[in-house]
Amino acid sequence: MIKNKNKGDLLITCIVFVCVLVFCFDFLKLQKSMTSYELSIEDIKRLGGLYKGHFFPNIVISTFSHVSLNHLISNMIGVILYGKVIEKKYSWKEMLTIFLLGSLIGSVASYFLEPKVVSMGASGGLLAWVGMVVGVIDIKDVLKWRNLFLLFLFTAPLLSTFVSERINQVAHLGGFLVGFLSVLVIGFLHSAKEK
Repeated sequence: MIKNKNKGDLLITCIVFVCVLVFCFDFLKLQKSMTSYELSIEDIKRLGGLYKGHFFPNIVISTFSHVSLNHLISNMIGVILYGKVIEKKYSWKEMLTIFLLGSLIGSVASYFLEPKVVSMGASGGLLAWVGMVVGVIDIKDVLKWRNLFLLFLFTAPLLSTFVSERINQVAHLGGFLVGFLSVLVIGFLHSAKEK
């Protein structure tokens, strides 16, 4: 059943718009080239990256900021693709809640578990949506080769967590777990409403 499809599209568009806008403002503020420059640790700190001793408002700012054009593009492609999948099953309010919870919990976990990491990006929210997609896949369907390939595509962002030392592993895993567990919680809440 499709719930609030137009509102789901609007939510996805708003997340992309805000991230692109923040990215442009960040690079204009630094007077750096948006296409060829990757932010240094000092740049990230100046622009609101999340790091030890700088929790609020950095916990919010860091979610919508990105360190490079490649980082922004890859996250926004993920937001669009995974958002389009979950909007078929979840309301825009559930999507927004899980995106923000994934971002927040992933960032908070990283802040406390990896105090030397400076964090920036929408990956926690994106991985929450990936967790939601993986959480709704029927295991019987996965055993079909086509769906096994799709499962791999859906879990690629999670697998990419371990490819580079510049990726915030705790934020990615925290976001994924939020999304995966939210499928169980939302399913329970929906079944309780039906009774």
